[in-house]
Amino acid sequence: MTHDLDVPGRSRWIAPFVLVVIGLALPTGYLAWRGLLPGGGETLSAARGADDPAAETGAMMEELRPVGSVVLYFSDRSGERLISEMRDVAGSEDPSSRAASIVRELAAGSRSGLARTVPADVEVLHVFVDDVGVVYLDLSGDLVDRHTGGTRGEILTLRSIARSISANDPRVSGVRLLVDGRELDSIHGHVDLSRELRIGVESG
Repeated sequence: MTHDLDVPGRSRWIAPFVLVVIGLALPTGYLAWRGLLPGGGETLSAARGADDPAAETGAMMEELRPVGSVVLYFSDRSGERLISEMRDVAGSEDPSSRAASIVRELAAGSRSGLARTVPADVEVLHVFVDDVGVVYLDLSGDLVDRHTGGTRGEILTLRSIARSISANDPRVSGVRLLVDGRELDSIHGHVDLSRELRIGVESG
Protein backbone atom coordinates (compact mmCIF):
# COMPACT_ATOMS: atom_id res chain seq x y z
CA MET A 1 0.00 0.00 0.00
CA THR A 2 1.26 3.46 -0.89
CA HIS A 3 0.64 6.64 0.98
CA ASP A 4 1.00 10.33 0.21
CA LEU A 5 3.99 11.80 1.91
CA ASP A 6 2.75 14.29 4.47
CA VAL A 7 5.28 17.00 5.23
CA PRO A 8 4.43 18.56 8.56
CA GLY A 9 3.74 22.29 8.31
CA ARG A 10 4.06 22.52 4.43
CA SER A 11 0.56 23.90 3.97
CA ARG A 12 1.37 26.79 6.29
CA TRP A 13 4.17 28.33 4.13
CA ILE A 14 3.42 27.26 0.52
CA ALA A 15 0.28 29.38 0.07
CA PRO A 16 1.87 32.72 1.11
CA PHE A 17 4.94 31.97 -1.04
CA VAL A 18 2.80 31.31 -4.13
CA LEU A 19 0.88 34.55 -3.61
CA VAL A 20 4.10 36.54 -3.44
CA VAL A 21 5.45 34.99 -6.66
CA ILE A 22 2.20 35.69 -8.51
CA GLY A 23 2.15 39.24 -7.23
CA LEU A 24 5.62 39.89 -8.65
CA ALA A 25 5.05 38.11 -11.96
CA LEU A 26 1.83 39.84 -13.00
CA PRO A 27 3.18 43.44 -13.15
CA THR A 28 6.37 42.27 -14.85
CA GLY A 29 4.47 40.33 -17.49
CA TYR A 30 2.14 43.27 -18.13
CA LEU A 31 5.05 45.68 -18.62
CA ALA A 32 6.77 43.28 -20.99
CA TRP A 33 3.57 42.89 -23.01
CA ARG A 34 3.19 46.67 -23.26
CA GLY A 35 6.77 46.96 -24.50
CA LEU A 36 7.94 49.02 -21.51
CA LEU A 37 10.63 46.52 -20.53
CA PRO A 38 13.60 45.69 -22.78
CA GLY A 39 12.64 43.01 -25.28
CA GLY A 40 8.91 43.10 -24.62
CA GLY A 41 7.79 45.34 -27.45
CA GLU A 42 10.15 43.73 -30.00
CA THR A 43 8.77 40.26 -29.35
CA LEU A 44 5.20 41.47 -29.73
CA SER A 45 5.97 43.26 -32.98
CA ALA A 46 7.69 40.22 -34.44
CA ALA A 47 4.69 38.05 -33.59
CA ARG A 48 2.30 40.53 -35.19
CA GLY A 49 4.44 40.76 -38.31
CA ALA A 50 3.86 37.09 -39.10
CA ASP A 51 0.05 37.12 -38.91
CA ASP A 52 -0.88 40.79 -39.09
CA PRO A 53 -3.69 41.24 -41.69
CA ALA A 54 -2.39 44.72 -42.49
CA ALA A 55 1.04 43.33 -43.35
CA GLU A 56 -0.53 40.61 -45.49
CA THR A 57 -2.65 43.19 -47.34
CA GLY A 58 0.42 45.32 -47.96
CA ALA A 59 2.27 42.37 -49.46
CA MET A 60 -0.71 41.61 -51.70
CA MET A 61 -0.89 45.20 -52.92
CA GLU A 62 2.82 45.11 -53.68
CA GLU A 63 2.35 41.94 -55.73
CA LEU A 64 -0.57 43.47 -57.65
CA ARG A 65 0.92 46.92 -58.12
CA PRO A 66 -0.10 48.86 -61.25
CA VAL A 67 2.01 47.96 -64.28
CA GLY A 68 0.95 50.94 -66.36
CA SER A 69 -0.81 51.13 -69.69
CA VAL A 70 -1.32 48.10 -71.91
CA VAL A 71 -2.75 47.90 -75.41
CA LEU A 72 -5.78 45.67 -75.98
CA TYR A 73 -7.31 44.69 -79.30
CA PHE A 74 -11.08 44.60 -79.74
CA SER A 75 -13.20 44.28 -82.87
CA ASP A 76 -14.75 47.17 -84.75
CA ARG A 77 -18.55 47.23 -84.72
CA SER A 78 -18.76 45.63 -88.15
CA GLY A 79 -16.61 42.66 -87.10
CA GLU A 80 -14.08 43.25 -89.85
CA ARG A 81 -10.85 44.20 -88.09
CA LEU A 82 -9.16 44.76 -84.76
CA ILE A 83 -8.75 48.19 -83.20
CA SER A 84 -6.43 48.97 -80.31
CA GLU A 85 -7.51 50.43 -76.98
CA MET A 86 -5.19 51.60 -74.19
CA ARG A 87 -5.91 50.70 -70.58
CA ASP A 88 -4.21 50.82 -67.18
CA VAL A 89 -4.13 47.44 -65.48
CA ALA A 90 -2.90 46.03 -62.18
CA GLY A 91 -0.71 42.95 -62.03
CA SER A 92 2.95 42.07 -61.84
CA GLU A 93 5.84 42.11 -64.27
CA ASP A 94 5.77 38.31 -64.44
CA PRO A 95 4.87 37.28 -68.04
CA SER A 96 2.21 34.79 -66.97
CA SER A 97 0.54 37.26 -64.59
CA ARG A 98 0.60 39.97 -67.24
CA ALA A 99 -0.98 37.64 -69.82
CA ALA A 100 -3.71 36.66 -67.35
CA SER A 101 -4.49 40.32 -66.62
CA ILE A 102 -4.73 41.09 -70.33
CA VAL A 103 -7.18 38.25 -71.03
CA ARG A 104 -9.33 39.32 -68.07
CA GLU A 105 -9.44 42.84 -69.49
CA LEU A 106 -10.50 41.48 -72.88
CA ALA A 107 -13.30 39.55 -71.18
CA ALA A 108 -14.35 42.74 -69.39
CA GLY A 109 -14.99 44.35 -72.77
CA SER A 110 -14.16 47.64 -74.43
CA ARG A 111 -14.55 50.99 -72.71
CA SER A 112 -14.73 52.94 -75.96
CA GLY A 113 -17.64 51.25 -77.71
CA LEU A 114 -15.73 48.57 -79.59
CA ALA A 115 -17.15 45.05 -79.95
CA ARG A 116 -16.01 42.37 -77.55
CA THR A 117 -13.88 39.50 -78.81
CA VAL A 118 -13.89 37.31 -75.68
CA PRO A 119 -17.13 36.22 -73.95
CA ALA A 120 -17.79 38.13 -70.74
CA ASP A 121 -17.89 35.07 -68.48
CA VAL A 122 -14.53 33.62 -69.53
CA GLU A 123 -12.21 32.99 -66.58
CA VAL A 124 -8.45 32.54 -66.63
CA LEU A 125 -7.73 29.24 -64.89
CA HIS A 126 -3.98 28.99 -65.40
CA VAL A 127 -1.19 30.56 -67.45
CA PHE A 128 2.21 29.08 -68.23
CA VAL A 129 5.03 30.51 -70.38
CA ASP A 130 7.60 28.03 -71.70
CA ASP A 131 11.30 28.59 -72.42
CA VAL A 132 10.75 29.70 -76.02
CA GLY A 133 8.05 32.26 -75.21
CA VAL A 134 4.89 30.30 -75.97
CA VAL A 135 2.06 31.31 -73.62
CA TYR A 136 -0.27 28.46 -72.61
CA LEU A 137 -3.67 29.88 -71.64
CA ASP A 138 -6.05 27.62 -69.77
CA LEU A 139 -9.49 29.25 -69.94
CA SER A 140 -12.90 28.25 -68.65
CA GLY A 141 -15.40 26.46 -70.87
CA ASP A 142 -17.30 29.71 -71.41
CA LEU A 143 -14.87 30.46 -74.24
CA VAL A 144 -16.63 27.72 -76.22
CA ASP A 145 -20.09 27.69 -74.64
CA ARG A 146 -20.73 31.43 -74.95
CA HIS A 147 -18.88 32.19 -78.16
CA THR A 148 -21.04 33.54 -80.98
CA GLY A 149 -19.28 31.31 -83.51
CA GLY A 150 -18.65 31.84 -87.19
CA THR A 151 -15.34 31.79 -89.01
CA ARG A 152 -14.79 35.52 -88.75
CA GLY A 153 -15.79 35.57 -85.09
CA GLU A 154 -13.30 32.84 -84.21
CA ILE A 155 -10.51 34.54 -86.13
CA LEU A 156 -11.11 37.86 -84.38
CA THR A 157 -11.18 36.18 -80.96
CA LEU A 158 -7.93 34.32 -81.49
CA ARG A 159 -6.10 37.24 -83.05
CA SER A 160 -7.40 39.56 -80.36
CA ILE A 161 -5.94 37.35 -77.63
CA ALA A 162 -2.65 36.67 -79.40
CA ARG A 163 -2.06 40.25 -80.49
CA SER A 164 -3.01 41.77 -77.12
CA ILE A 165 -0.59 39.49 -75.27
CA SER A 166 2.30 39.84 -77.72
CA ALA A 167 1.94 43.61 -78.10
CA ASN A 168 2.65 44.00 -74.39
CA ASP A 169 5.50 41.49 -74.11
CA PRO A 170 8.03 41.16 -76.95
CA ARG A 171 9.26 37.88 -75.47
CA VAL A 172 6.04 36.11 -76.51
CA SER A 173 6.45 33.98 -79.63
CA GLY A 174 3.06 32.25 -79.68
CA VAL A 175 -0.13 31.46 -77.77
CA ARG A 176 -1.66 28.04 -77.13
CA LEU A 177 -5.25 27.80 -75.88
CA LEU A 178 -6.64 25.16 -73.55
CA VAL A 179 -10.14 24.90 -72.09
CA ASP A 180 -10.69 23.48 -68.61
CA GLY A 181 -7.21 21.96 -68.73
CA ARG A 182 -7.73 20.16 -72.04
CA GLU A 183 -6.29 20.80 -75.48
CA LEU A 184 -8.67 22.51 -77.86
CA ASP A 185 -9.06 21.51 -81.52
CA SER A 186 -11.13 24.61 -82.32
CA ILE A 187 -13.75 26.86 -80.77
CA HIS A 188 -16.58 25.88 -83.13
CA GLY A 189 -14.80 24.01 -85.89
CA HIS A 190 -13.59 26.92 -87.99
CA VAL A 191 -9.98 27.58 -86.92
CA ASP A 192 -7.44 24.85 -86.12
CA LEU A 193 -6.11 25.20 -82.57
CA SER A 194 -4.09 21.99 -82.41
CA ARG A 195 -0.97 24.16 -82.61
CA GLU A 196 -0.06 27.47 -81.05
CA LEU A 197 -1.11 30.74 -82.61
CA ARG A 198 1.99 32.26 -84.16
CA ILE A 199 2.64 35.93 -83.53
CA GLY A 200 2.72 38.34 -86.47
CA VAL A 201 -0.48 37.34 -88.28
CA GLU A 202 -2.40 40.29 -89.63
CA SER A 203 -5.90 40.87 -88.30
CA GLY A 204 -7.41 41.22 -91.75
